[in-house]
Amino acid sequence: MKARLFFSAVWALQLLLTHLALAGWHWQNPWPQPHELHDFYFVDANRGWAVGNYGTILYSFDSGVSWEQQYFGSDPLYAVHFIDWDRGWIAGHNGLILHTANGGLSWTVQSSGSNATLYDIYFTGPDSGFAAGTAGTLLHTTDGGNSWVAQSSGVAVPLRSLYFHDGFHGWAVGLQGTILYTENGGASWLAQSAGTAADLFSVHFTVPDIARICGANGVILRTSDNGLHWTQEYTGISEDLFAIRNIGTNWALAAGNHGVVMATNDGGASWFPENSGFAGRLNTLCIRNQVWAAGEDGVILKTTDLGQSWTRKSRGTRAWLHALKFADTFHGWAVGDSGIILNTANSGQSWEEQARAPFALFALDFADASHGCAVGDEGIVLRTGNGGANWIRADTLGTDLYAFDMVDADLGWAVGRYGVIYHTTDGGANWSAQTSGIAPLPLHAVKFVDAQHGWACGLEGVMIHTTNGGASWSAQSSGTSIRFAGIDFVDVSHGWAVGIDGGIFHTTDGGTTWTPQNSGTFELLHAVDFIDLDNGWVTGRNGTILRTTDGGATWHPQTTRTWYDISSVCFIDVNTGWVSGDYGAIMATEDGGGITALPPVGEMRVPAGFELYQNYPNPFNPGTVVSYQLSVVSDVKLRIFDVLGRQVCTLVDARQGAGRYEVRWDGRNAYGFPAASGVYFCRMEAGGVSRSLKLLLLR
Repeated sequence: MKARLFFSAVWALQLLLTHLALAGWHWQNPWPQPHELHDFYFVDANRGWAVGNYGTILYSFDSGVSWEQQYFGSDPLYAVHFIDWDRGWIAGHNGLILHTANGGLSWTVQSSGSNATLYDIYFTGPDSGFAAGTAGTLLHTTDGGNSWVAQSSGVAVPLRSLYFHDGFHGWAVGLQGTILYTENGGASWLAQSAGTAADLFSVHFTVPDIARICGANGVILRTSDNGLHWTQEYTGISEDLFAIRNIGTNWALAAGNHGVVMATNDGGASWFPENSGFAGRLNTLCIRNQVWAAGEDGVILKTTDLGQSWTRKSRGTRAWLHALKFADTFHGWAVGDSGIILNTANSGQSWEEQARAPFALFALDFADASHGCAVGDEGIVLRTGNGGANWIRADTLGTDLYAFDMVDADLGWAVGRYGVIYHTTDGGANWSAQTSGIAPLPLHAVKFVDAQHGWACGLEGVMIHTTNGGASWSAQSSGTSIRFAGIDFVDVSHGWAVGIDGGIFHTTDGGTTWTPQNSGTFELLHAVDFIDLDNGWVTGRNGTILRTTDGGATWHPQTTRTWYDISSVCFIDVNTGWVSGDYGAIMATEDGGGITALPPVGEMRVPAGFELYQNYPNPFNPGTVVSYQLSVVSDVKLRIFDVLGRQVCTLVDARQGAGRYEVRWDGRNAYGFPAASGVYFCRMEAGGVSRSLKLLLLR
């Protein structure tokens, strides 16, 4: 009975972790996420963590079958180390050190007292730990990280890797052939001769005397006398090696650029390549009964036979997915470059390739879970009547098609280059041309609310409208000359169009008049989707997702933790939605993408990390509001700098409790004079973490 209760508690905890991890936007493709991973640590065969760019923290409790997505901030995380199931540390950019005492359920910031980038962290027990980083930085703690003290390394080069036998004997390696050794817990560090000036990236011991180091240009060094002498082993390669692990006395593996994995089974007398099946950079190796590798593109590899065969545990296409559509909660499709068509029948938990067209596909729409069409390059049209089990190619229409919209299983419209409009009345089997009247300008978006009323928009602010199913189209004045990229209407009166320079335009009279809305960004906006008069989302370049809950009167950025272009958005209710974009990106949300507005006073929750949010509005004149959050009580500095790095003014210099805050900059310098038009930077420093953002003041 006790065992059953224990496992029930563990199961409940995993559900809680999954729920917390999936708040806001989370990755569905590539899975578990696409950003570069820098380090792995498994405490046993099942439980492990990986860290990487964009504050990525991944956790698996089932030997990599599933991975939970966690995040902390948006800066790179370079190293992770655990001493048991519960206690672990992470090191990263700007001196960031995180600690967990509950297996990663929550992470707290420890003050390192340094702003160096920390590349490695190593604990010999619950109290004694070391961190290493740029400019020869070495840090030491004797109280589990509550306080960190700088040690003198005697070098100024970046230190990339650490290894300790115990709390006293350890090594640090770095660039320019640097090898440092301590036998007194870092009170003093002594240089050891590497016999090479190559950059060194990783060090690993098996027994107290025997160790290997790997580095640039295929360098591998070995010692059998605690580093008194290091000898070079011949690998025959020139690729940089970033990680090395010894397996017993004779076996060792090293991994690096271009997916290279080198192995030895004779104590280093000879090294031979093994096929990882990956062409990108591998940054880390971890051994716990099996061997793990991770690196560029978020790749995760696993081998159970010492590298003779590797299984990729990460998955998903990297093709640009230009469009995405869900017919209901479960059934969705995405199309993109190389003519790829993806499908899910489980809300995006898994995406499978359904078909490949000979040309890139730019748009698709489904009337229901069965009937849909996809259009794209060279006027290609594919249609399906069975949810994509079969895709039938219709006659090529000859001109690139950029957008498509269906109102039922039969009626649809496609628009594209040179202002072409094509109409189908039989689900895409046959198409007839309609006259847009705007040739040769292209049309980039189209939307119909019923069989009669539709709009299309494109280059130079072009907006056209029909009230008879496209039998005739008439021009509307959008009041702008921007290139429109997306459009959506919720009824015959209310619509929104988006485009370059952060442009969002709104109509309440069917497009007779269009009014600009303040998006707070200058990014190119690709797509817009509203589910009612109030709730809508816009996506765009550099990971931009904006949300409104008041019909666009105010727009708020949402956290996506990616710089990939997001070209499509689809919501089926106020909470459930998906986006797709560059590099195979598909993200989903079950809470509307996360709450961006501040909660009411008295309902403020302690945030999970330190964040600095994009100011609003931006650009601005004369003032703007900056929001930020603190995870613990911290000394906070929030300052404005110009493009030359000169301080303009200080907005906050105080000790503040955990929570979320707002501060307004009135566009004036420290002396009260108006600052000139131009680009400025807002920098937050708190809890050993720094964040910055760009502001644009237009007088």
